[in-house]
Amino acid sequence: MKAVALTNSVPLPIDRALQGLDVLRLRSFRSALSLRALRSVLVERDRRLGVAVAVHACVTFALAVYFPVLLFVLGPVLFGVAHVAADVRYLVIRPRLSRLGRAALAGGCVLFLATSAVDAFHRSLVPARLELGLAGVWAVLAVVAGASRRRIRHALTGLAVVAAVSGVALARPSEFRLVYAHAHNLVGLLAWPLFFRKRLRLLQRVVFGALVAAVVLASGVFSASTLASAGVSMFRVHVLQVALWLAPFERTDWAVGATSAFVFLQALHYSMWLTVVPQGALPGEGTQSFARSAQSLLADFKPWGLAVVAACALAVLFAAFANPGRAAATYLRLATFHGYLELAALLHVWVRGYAPCLGVRHG
Repeated sequence: MKAVALTNSVPLPIDRALQGLDVLRLRSFRSALSLRALRSVLVERDRRLGVAVAVHACVTFALAVYFPVLLFVLGPVLFGVAHVAADVRYLVIRPRLSRLGRAALAGGCVLFLATSAVDAFHRSLVPARLELGLAGVWAVLAVVAGASRRRIRHALTGLAVVAAVSGVALARPSEFRLVYAHAHNLVGLLAWPLFFRKRLRLLQRVVFGALVAAVVLASGVFSASTLASAGVSMFRVHVLQVALWLAPFERTDWAVGATSAFVFLQALHYSMWLTVVPQGALPGEGTQSFARSAQSLLADFKPWGLAVVAACALAVLFAAFANPGRAAATYLRLATFHGYLELAALLHVWVRGYAPCLGVRHG
Protein backbone atom coordinates (compact mmCIF):
# COMPACT_ATOMS: atom_id res chain seq x y z
CA MET A 1 0.00 0.00 0.00
CA LYS A 2 1.37 3.43 -0.87
CA ALA A 3 2.07 6.04 1.76
CA VAL A 4 -0.64 8.26 0.32
CA ALA A 5 -3.19 5.83 1.76
CA LEU A 6 -2.12 6.91 5.21
CA THR A 7 -2.74 10.60 4.75
CA ASN A 8 -5.56 12.92 3.78
CA SER A 9 -5.10 16.36 2.30
CA VAL A 10 -7.79 19.02 1.94
CA PRO A 11 -6.87 22.40 0.41
CA LEU A 12 -8.33 24.63 3.13
CA PRO A 13 -6.62 27.52 5.02
CA ILE A 14 -5.89 25.32 8.02
CA ASP A 15 -3.68 23.16 5.78
CA ARG A 16 -1.24 26.02 5.40
CA ALA A 17 -0.93 26.42 9.18
CA LEU A 18 -0.13 22.73 9.63
CA GLN A 19 1.68 22.17 6.35
CA GLY A 20 5.09 21.72 7.97
CA LEU A 21 3.85 19.03 10.36
CA ASP A 22 2.03 17.19 7.58
CA VAL A 23 5.09 17.25 5.32
CA LEU A 24 7.19 15.83 8.16
CA ARG A 25 4.48 13.22 8.85
CA LEU A 26 4.37 12.13 5.20
CA ARG A 27 8.15 11.85 4.96
CA SER A 28 8.25 9.83 8.18
CA PHE A 29 5.64 7.42 6.86
CA ARG A 30 7.50 7.01 3.57
CA SER A 31 10.73 6.25 5.40
CA ALA A 32 9.01 3.79 7.73
CA LEU A 33 7.19 2.06 4.87
CA SER A 34 10.50 1.38 3.15
CA LEU A 35 11.27 -1.05 5.99
CA ARG A 36 9.42 -4.33 5.66
CA ALA A 37 8.98 -4.88 9.41
CA LEU A 38 7.48 -1.44 9.96
CA ARG A 39 5.37 -1.59 6.80
CA SER A 40 3.54 -4.68 8.02
CA VAL A 41 2.70 -2.84 11.25
CA LEU A 42 1.79 0.59 9.89
CA VAL A 43 -0.41 -0.37 6.95
CA GLU A 44 -2.88 -2.55 8.85
CA ARG A 45 -4.85 -0.77 11.55
CA ASP A 46 -5.20 -3.82 13.81
CA ARG A 47 -1.43 -4.31 13.94
CA ARG A 48 -0.72 -0.59 14.21
CA LEU A 49 -3.05 -0.08 17.16
CA GLY A 50 -2.21 -3.41 18.76
CA VAL A 51 1.52 -2.69 18.77
CA ALA A 52 1.01 0.91 19.91
CA VAL A 53 -1.23 -0.09 22.82
CA ALA A 54 1.11 -2.97 23.77
CA VAL A 55 4.13 -0.65 23.92
CA HIS A 56 2.14 1.93 25.86
CA ALA A 57 0.91 -0.74 28.29
CA CYS A 58 4.45 -2.04 28.91
CA VAL A 59 5.83 1.44 29.61
CA THR A 60 2.83 2.33 31.77
CA PHE A 61 3.12 -0.92 33.73
CA ALA A 62 6.72 -0.08 34.64
CA LEU A 63 5.71 3.46 35.63
CA ALA A 64 2.81 2.12 37.73
CA VAL A 65 5.25 -0.02 39.69
CA TYR A 66 8.13 2.42 40.12
CA PHE A 67 6.53 5.87 39.60
CA PRO A 68 2.83 5.56 40.51
CA VAL A 69 2.60 9.12 41.84
CA LEU A 70 3.99 10.43 38.55
CA LEU A 71 1.17 8.70 36.65
CA PHE A 72 -1.44 9.84 39.17
CA VAL A 73 -0.43 13.49 38.83
CA LEU A 74 0.76 13.94 35.25
CA GLY A 75 -1.89 11.74 33.59
CA PRO A 76 -4.85 13.99 34.52
CA VAL A 77 -2.82 17.18 34.19
CA LEU A 78 -1.61 16.45 30.64
CA PHE A 79 -4.39 14.31 29.17
CA GLY A 80 -7.41 14.65 31.43
CA VAL A 81 -9.24 17.53 29.73
CA ALA A 82 -8.50 16.18 26.24
CA HIS A 83 -9.92 12.76 27.15
CA VAL A 84 -13.09 14.31 28.64
CA ALA A 85 -13.48 16.30 25.40
CA ALA A 86 -13.10 13.04 23.46
CA ASP A 87 -15.86 11.51 25.59
CA VAL A 88 -18.21 14.35 24.69
CA ARG A 89 -17.17 14.24 21.05
CA TYR A 90 -17.65 10.52 20.45
CA LEU A 91 -20.60 9.93 22.77
CA VAL A 92 -22.69 13.09 22.37
CA ILE A 93 -21.66 15.14 19.32
CA ARG A 94 -20.94 12.46 16.71
CA PRO A 95 -23.43 9.62 17.27
CA ARG A 96 -26.69 9.64 15.33
CA LEU A 97 -28.90 10.56 18.28
CA SER A 98 -32.47 11.77 18.48
CA ARG A 99 -33.12 15.28 19.76
CA LEU A 100 -34.37 13.83 23.02
CA GLY A 101 -31.31 11.61 23.38
CA ARG A 102 -28.86 14.43 22.66
CA ALA A 103 -30.72 16.76 25.04
CA ALA A 104 -30.68 14.13 27.79
CA LEU A 105 -26.94 13.50 27.47
CA ALA A 106 -25.91 17.13 27.01
CA GLY A 107 -28.20 18.32 29.80
CA GLY A 108 -26.76 15.75 32.16
CA CYS A 109 -23.23 16.92 31.34
CA VAL A 110 -24.08 20.52 32.23
CA LEU A 111 -25.88 19.53 35.43
CA PHE A 112 -23.12 17.23 36.67
CA LEU A 113 -20.33 19.60 35.75
CA ALA A 114 -22.07 22.22 37.89
CA THR A 115 -22.57 19.86 40.85
CA SER A 116 -18.97 18.61 40.55
CA ALA A 117 -17.72 22.20 40.61
CA VAL A 118 -19.76 22.94 43.74
CA ASP A 119 -18.61 19.72 45.39
CA ALA A 120 -14.95 20.36 44.57
CA PHE A 121 -14.99 23.53 46.66
CA HIS A 122 -17.91 22.93 49.06
CA ARG A 123 -18.15 19.18 49.67
CA SER A 124 -20.95 19.39 52.24
CA LEU A 125 -23.34 20.95 49.71
CA VAL A 126 -23.52 17.87 47.43
CA PRO A 127 -24.02 14.68 49.47
CA ALA A 128 -22.91 11.44 47.85
CA ARG A 129 -26.47 10.11 47.79
CA LEU A 130 -27.69 13.19 45.92
CA GLU A 131 -24.96 12.81 43.29
CA LEU A 132 -25.63 9.10 42.82
CA GLY A 133 -29.39 9.65 42.76
CA LEU A 134 -29.00 12.23 39.99
CA ALA A 135 -26.75 9.82 38.12
CA GLY A 136 -29.47 7.17 38.32
CA VAL A 137 -32.07 9.62 36.98
CA TRP A 138 -29.68 10.55 34.15
CA ALA A 139 -29.25 6.88 33.23
CA VAL A 140 -33.03 6.34 33.26
CA LEU A 141 -33.55 9.34 30.97
CA ALA A 142 -30.86 8.02 28.61
CA VAL A 143 -32.60 4.62 28.44
CA VAL A 144 -36.05 6.16 27.93
CA ALA A 145 -34.72 8.50 25.22
CA GLY A 146 -33.35 5.50 23.31
CA ALA A 147 -36.37 3.24 23.76
CA SER A 148 -38.53 2.10 20.86
CA ARG A 149 -41.17 -0.58 20.29
CA ARG A 150 -38.71 -2.73 18.33
CA ARG A 151 -36.21 -2.73 21.21
CA ILE A 152 -38.50 -2.72 24.22
CA ARG A 153 -36.65 -5.68 25.77
CA HIS A 154 -33.40 -3.76 25.66
CA ALA A 155 -35.07 -0.77 27.32
CA LEU A 156 -36.60 -2.88 30.09
CA THR A 157 -33.27 -4.63 30.68
CA GLY A 158 -31.52 -1.27 30.83
CA LEU A 159 -34.02 0.08 33.37
CA ALA A 160 -33.65 -3.06 35.49
CA VAL A 161 -29.85 -2.69 35.50
CA VAL A 162 -30.09 1.00 36.42
CA ALA A 163 -32.54 0.24 39.24
CA ALA A 164 -30.33 -2.51 40.67
CA VAL A 165 -27.11 -0.48 40.49
CA SER A 166 -28.82 2.63 41.87
CA GLY A 167 -30.17 0.63 44.79
CA VAL A 168 -26.69 -0.55 45.71
CA ALA A 169 -25.23 2.94 45.20
CA LEU A 170 -27.79 4.65 47.43
CA ALA A 171 -27.44 2.01 50.13
CA ARG A 172 -23.62 2.30 50.30
CA PRO A 173 -22.74 5.63 48.63
CA SER A 174 -19.16 6.03 49.88
CA GLU A 175 -18.15 2.49 49.00
CA PHE A 176 -19.89 2.70 45.63
CA ARG A 177 -18.11 5.92 44.66
CA LEU A 178 -14.78 4.32 45.47
CA VAL A 179 -15.57 1.21 43.40
CA TYR A 180 -16.93 3.40 40.61
CA ALA A 181 -13.66 5.37 40.48
CA HIS A 182 -11.79 2.14 39.71
CA ALA A 183 -14.44 0.52 37.49
CA HIS A 184 -14.74 3.63 35.33
CA ASN A 185 -11.21 3.07 34.02
CA LEU A 186 -12.41 -0.19 32.46
CA VAL A 187 -14.99 1.53 30.23
CA GLY A 188 -12.56 2.59 27.53
CA LEU A 189 -10.88 -0.82 27.53
CA LEU A 190 -14.17 -2.71 27.18
CA ALA A 191 -16.27 -0.37 25.04
CA TRP A 192 -13.82 0.38 22.20
CA PRO A 193 -15.17 -2.39 19.87
CA LEU A 194 -18.41 -0.39 19.52
CA PHE A 195 -16.50 2.20 17.52
CA PHE A 196 -15.03 -0.16 14.92
CA ARG A 197 -16.57 -1.62 11.80
CA LYS A 198 -14.68 -4.89 12.11
CA ARG A 199 -13.05 -7.00 14.77
CA LEU A 200 -9.44 -6.25 15.62
CA ARG A 201 -7.97 -9.50 16.92
CA LEU A 202 -4.50 -8.31 17.92
CA LEU A 203 -5.83 -5.26 19.75
CA GLN A 204 -8.37 -7.46 21.51
CA ARG A 205 -5.59 -9.74 22.79
CA VAL A 206 -3.48 -6.79 23.89
CA VAL A 207 -6.40 -5.34 25.86
CA PHE A 208 -6.99 -8.71 27.51
CA GLY A 209 -3.31 -8.85 28.44
CA ALA A 210 -3.55 -5.36 29.93
CA LEU A 211 -6.48 -6.46 32.09
CA VAL A 212 -4.45 -9.42 33.34
CA ALA A 213 -1.56 -7.06 34.11
CA ALA A 214 -3.93 -4.84 36.11
CA VAL A 215 -5.01 -7.83 38.20
CA VAL A 216 -1.36 -8.68 38.87
CA LEU A 217 -0.70 -5.11 40.01
CA ALA A 218 -3.78 -5.09 42.22
CA SER A 219 -2.63 -8.26 43.97
CA GLY A 220 0.15 -6.24 45.58
CA VAL A 221 2.94 -8.50 44.39
CA PHE A 222 5.00 -5.44 43.35
CA SER A 223 4.13 -3.30 46.39
CA ALA A 224 7.55 -3.79 48.04
CA SER A 225 9.26 -2.63 44.83
CA THR A 226 6.98 0.40 44.70
CA LEU A 227 7.68 1.42 48.29
CA ALA A 228 11.42 1.05 47.73
CA SER A 229 11.46 2.97 44.44
CA ALA A 230 12.59 6.53 43.79
CA GLY A 231 9.10 7.41 42.56
CA VAL A 232 7.30 6.49 45.80
CA SER A 233 6.98 10.21 46.58
CA MET A 234 6.84 13.04 44.04
CA PHE A 235 5.29 16.51 43.84
CA ARG A 236 5.00 16.50 47.64
CA VAL A 237 2.64 13.52 47.37
CA HIS A 238 3.43 10.03 48.72
CA VAL A 239 1.95 6.89 47.20
CA LEU A 240 0.42 6.00 50.58
CA GLN A 241 -1.40 9.33 50.55
CA VAL A 242 -2.83 8.48 47.14
CA ALA A 243 -3.74 5.05 48.47
CA LEU A 244 -5.80 6.67 51.25
CA TRP A 245 -7.95 8.26 48.54
CA LEU A 246 -8.14 5.35 46.13
CA ALA A 247 -7.59 2.14 48.13
CA PRO A 248 -8.02 2.58 51.89
CA PHE A 249 -7.19 -1.02 52.77
CA GLU A 250 -5.60 -1.96 56.08
CA ARG A 251 -3.01 -4.11 54.31
CA THR A 252 -0.32 -1.92 52.79
CA ASP A 253 0.43 -4.30 49.92
CA TRP A 254 -3.21 -4.32 48.81
CA ALA A 255 -3.48 -0.54 49.13
CA VAL A 256 -0.34 0.12 47.10
CA GLY A 257 -1.22 -2.61 44.58
CA ALA A 258 -4.73 -1.26 43.99
CA THR A 259 -3.31 2.25 43.59
CA SER A 260 -0.80 1.04 41.00
CA ALA A 261 -3.57 -0.80 39.16
CA PHE A 262 -5.69 2.37 39.18
CA VAL A 263 -3.04 4.62 37.64
CA PHE A 264 -2.15 1.88 35.11
CA LEU A 265 -5.75 1.47 33.95
CA GLN A 266 -6.34 5.22 34.01
CA ALA A 267 -3.45 5.76 31.61
CA LEU A 268 -4.79 3.06 29.28
CA HIS A 269 -8.28 4.58 29.55
CA TYR A 270 -6.87 7.89 28.31
CA SER A 271 -5.05 6.12 25.48
CA MET A 272 -8.21 4.37 24.34
CA TRP A 273 -10.25 7.56 24.10
CA LEU A 274 -7.48 9.69 22.59
CA THR A 275 -5.97 7.17 20.15
CA VAL A 276 -7.93 3.97 19.62
CA VAL A 277 -11.49 5.31 19.52
CA PRO A 278 -10.65 8.22 17.14
CA GLN A 279 -9.08 5.77 14.69
CA GLY A 280 -12.17 3.60 14.92
CA ALA A 281 -14.22 6.50 13.58
CA LEU A 282 -12.12 6.68 10.40
CA PRO A 283 -12.97 4.77 7.24
CA GLY A 284 -10.42 2.38 5.81
CA GLU A 285 -7.07 1.48 7.34
CA GLY A 286 -5.31 4.84 7.19
CA THR A 287 -4.78 7.74 9.57
CA GLN A 288 -5.59 11.42 9.22
CA SER A 289 -3.26 14.29 8.50
CA PHE A 290 -2.87 16.99 11.14
CA ALA A 291 -4.82 19.42 8.96
CA ARG A 292 -7.70 17.02 8.46
CA SER A 293 -7.79 16.23 12.18
CA ALA A 294 -7.95 19.95 13.00
CA GLN A 295 -10.75 20.45 10.47
CA SER A 296 -12.66 17.59 12.03
CA LEU A 297 -12.25 19.04 15.53
CA LEU A 298 -13.50 22.43 14.33
CA ALA A 299 -16.49 20.82 12.65
CA ASP A 300 -17.43 18.91 15.80
CA PHE A 301 -16.76 21.47 18.54
CA LYS A 302 -16.97 24.75 16.63
CA PRO A 303 -14.43 27.48 17.45
CA TRP A 304 -16.05 28.45 20.76
CA GLY A 305 -16.12 24.82 21.92
CA LEU A 306 -12.45 24.34 21.13
CA ALA A 307 -11.70 27.58 22.96
CA VAL A 308 -13.45 26.25 26.08
CA VAL A 309 -11.54 22.95 25.90
CA ALA A 310 -8.22 24.77 25.43
CA ALA A 311 -8.98 27.14 28.32
CA CYS A 312 -9.79 24.24 30.64
CA ALA A 313 -6.62 22.38 29.65
CA LEU A 314 -4.49 25.47 30.25
CA ALA A 315 -6.18 26.12 33.61
CA VAL A 316 -5.32 22.60 34.81
CA LEU A 317 -1.76 22.96 33.52
CA PHE A 318 -1.22 26.32 35.24
CA ALA A 319 -2.73 24.98 38.49
CA ALA A 320 -0.27 22.10 38.32
CA PHE A 321 2.67 24.51 38.40
CA ALA A 322 1.46 25.78 41.79
CA ASN A 323 0.48 22.42 43.31
CA PRO A 324 0.57 19.37 41.00
CA GLY A 325 -1.03 16.97 43.45
CA ARG A 326 -3.93 19.27 44.27
CA ALA A 327 -4.43 20.12 40.59
CA ALA A 328 -4.73 16.42 39.70
CA ALA A 329 -7.12 15.73 42.59
CA THR A 330 -9.28 18.76 41.73
CA TYR A 331 -9.42 17.75 38.08
CA LEU A 332 -10.50 14.21 39.02
CA ARG A 333 -13.33 15.64 41.11
CA LEU A 334 -14.47 18.13 38.46
CA ALA A 335 -14.32 15.44 35.77
CA THR A 336 -16.55 13.03 37.70
CA PHE A 337 -19.45 13.80 35.36
CA HIS A 338 -17.75 12.21 32.36
CA GLY A 339 -17.83 8.77 34.02
CA TYR A 340 -21.60 9.04 34.39
CA LEU A 341 -21.75 10.32 30.81
CA GLU A 342 -19.97 7.22 29.53
CA LEU A 343 -22.42 4.92 31.29
CA ALA A 344 -25.51 6.92 30.28
CA ALA A 345 -24.38 7.29 26.65
CA LEU A 346 -23.41 3.64 26.21
CA LEU A 347 -26.72 2.57 27.76
CA HIS A 348 -28.52 4.89 25.35
CA VAL A 349 -26.81 3.65 22.19
CA TRP A 350 -27.23 0.02 23.31
CA VAL A 351 -30.97 0.52 23.84
CA ARG A 352 -31.31 2.53 20.64
CA GLY A 353 -29.33 -0.01 18.65
CA TYR A 354 -26.62 2.11 17.05
CA ALA A 355 -22.87 1.95 17.40
CA PRO A 356 -21.39 5.31 18.45
CA CYS A 357 -19.93 7.46 15.65
CA LEU A 358 -20.69 4.98 12.90
CA GLY A 359 -24.46 5.10 12.78
CA VAL A 360 -24.45 1.33 12.21
CA ARG A 361 -27.34 -0.67 13.61
CA HIS A 362 -26.34 -3.60 15.78
CA GLY A 363 -28.07 -6.10 18.04
